Amino acid sequence: MNTMTIGKKLSAGFAVLGLMMAFIGGFSLLEFSTMNRAAIGFTDSILPAVVRTSTLGETINAVRRYELDVFLVADDPQQQAHYRNESEKSLREAGQQIAAHDATIWAEDVEERRTFDIVKADWEKYLGLHQRIRQMQDSGQMAEAQHLFMGEGVTLYTNLAKSVGDLVRINHGYADASRKVVVAAYDSAKLSVTLSLLVGLVLVVCLSVVLTRQIRDPLIMLARQAQRIASGDLGKSELQEWIRTSRFNRDELGQLGSAIDRMQGALASLVSEIAGSVSQLSSAVEEVSAISEQSAKGMASQQSEVSQVATAMNEMQSTVNEVARNTTDAMSAAKEASRTSTQGNQVVRSAIGSIEQVSQQIEQAGTVVSQLEADSASISMVLDVIRGIAEQTNL
Repeated sequence: MNTMTIGKKLSAGFAVLGLMMAFIGGFSLLEFSTMNRAAIGFTDSILPAVVRTSTLGETINAVRRYELDVFLVADDPQQQAHYRNESEKSLREAGQQIAAHDATIWAEDVEERRTFDIVKADWEKYLGLHQRIRQMQDSGQMAEAQHLFMGEGVTLYTNLAKSVGDLVRINHGYADASRKVVVAAYDSAKLSVTLSLLVGLVLVVCLSVVLTRQIRDPLIMLARQAQRIASGDLGKSELQEWIRTSRFNRDELGQLGSAIDRMQGALASLVSEIAGSVSQLSSAVEEVSAISEQSAKGMASQQSEVSQVATAMNEMQSTVNEVARNTTDAMSAAKEASRTSTQGNQVVRSAIGSIEQVSQQIEQAGTVVSQLEADSASISMVLDVIRGIAEQTNL
């Protein structure tokens, strides 16, 4: 059973229950059939025999009573004829009942056959007496007929009533025996069915216990193991003990237990790898932090240099303004020299010399302006580089 799947275990359990129910049903039918045969034998044979023998006794009593009535109404011919007809009718009925009962006696019923033969013999004797009394009555010998009726007739009737009573008692004995058989069959059937039900109940309980141990216990253990895994406990536990001691059967629950064990191992390995990755990530974060700190220091230094460049640009702007003023003054002087050029050659030459000096200064100023333009371009490049670094470092 340890190698059977859960489906096969359940199928086997239901098959056992089905066979058990079939056995109980078949056994119950067998017992009920026995009880039914006993009941049919009682109702179809014994009970009718009891009724026939009891009816025969009543009919013979009726014959005797009607015969007596004939003598009691001897002075009333009409009543006498009526009672004679009734007695004849009862005689025919008694004969028919004796013949009917004769056909129903079983060959193995020796005692009943012997008693019935006595009844038949006594009946024949009494019938012969009846015929003699009838003949006497017909011939007008009422006194002799009455004497015969009250003398020999009493003896024959007593013997006949006794033999019929014996026959009735025998059939009543058969009825009691048949009743005991029916009751015994019923008690046996009841006991057998009760025992079968008890045995079936015990088998059901045993089967339930076995299936419970085969299915419920592993499920409870696997549920506990799943709760441990859900709570983060990935160490050795009850599941590994079950697998080590081979407590799992070779069924779906055993496969589930092995799968959970493999899953637990895989989770433990994954957690270990994640822990290593977290450690490496922590180291990398520390390195990035150091790099960020260095970048911050570099940015502070670049900011200081940019401030210095801005100061230099302001000084250069002042110089440019000074050069522009000097240029304006030179232009004024040139105009003044042009107006006074006519005053004399020396003044002109002096003015030309001054102009040449101003031109040289202007060239020098142009050179300074060019140099300033180049410095401004360099400063722009530096600012672009700083802006790119700032964008990369999210500053």
